Amino acid sequence: MEPKKRQIMEAALALFAEKGYHDTSIQEIADRIGIAKGSIYTFFRSKEELMTTIFEYYHQHMYEKLRDTLAEQVPPRDKMERLITQSLEQFVRFKMFIFLQRKEAHLQQKRELKEMIFDFRAKRFFTYRHIVSEVYGAQAEPYWLDLAAVLSGMTFEFMNYTAFDKKHIDYERVSGFIMSVLDASAEHFMKRQTEPLLTDDMMNDFIRAGRIGISPQQQGLLNTVWKLKDTIAVWDCDVKHKEEAEQAYTVLESEVLKGNGDSVKARAMAMFLQSMPNPLIHEAVADVFNGITLLTESAESGRGLQL
Repeated sequence: MEPKKRQIMEAALALFAEKGYHDTSIQEIADRIGIAKGSIYTFFRSKEELMTTIFEYYHQHMYEKLRDTLAEQVPPRDKMERLITQSLEQFVRFKMFIFLQRKEAHLQQKRELKEMIFDFRAKRFFTYRHIVSEVYGAQAEPYWLDLAAVLSGMTFEFMNYTAFDKKHIDYERVSGFIMSVLDASAEHFMKRQTEPLLTDDMMNDFIRAGRIGISPQQQGLLNTVWKLKDTIAVWDCDVKHKEEAEQAYTVLESEVLKGNGDSVKARAMAMFLQSMPNPLIHEAVADVFNGITLLTESAESGRGLQL
């Protein structure tokens, strides 16, 4: 993202959090960073678009950090500990953005923001469910969703203590405590064969948006998509190409996480990225198309078996 655009977003975020969205003008944002009002309209057509971009940027940034940790090649329990610690650190780091969401909760009724927030929650839940499945294995599968909810809820509560209540809590101790509670819960559920609270049917909207029930073929495709992201990130090019590539990637990743990796939209984004003047991106996109082919073949094979 161009530095000037990020500077405008950061100034707007600070003012929205201080004064409120409706009580902040474009002129005040311009004055805050010492630029002409018209310069803001070079990047954003309206204050509403500026707010939407802020939500999109910070949610995507927070999710990418979790996603990268989930993809690390480390033992599952170490990975879970890192995810918890990282969640706590992010909440403090992005405290102003979290505060803005609370202060301007009414804005979240706007369809675009509402969908964006739900999409982020679903992706975060997917991350927690995925690490729970790695740590506790197939024997705990009926309780993966319940354990993910416990992990999410406890982490969120400790986030509030550290970010807003200014409690000085050792993140490593918090991670250890939460994991101990999860261990005890998983053991209790499996020993007593407790009926799960959360089911696939109940969480169907989260499953579709966050892609919780991901198949090996979908996970393989997702891995190639994440490698494509890394290739785009290190591409040294002009701002226009960079932003176009990042926007296309965001749509592509979203489709894959929703289970639509072989959709027309996903293929269109991959084809667009393939047109970029970068041979490394071409190679990464070729892997993505191979993943899409495997996903399609798997789906067709499944339908054949059902017949």
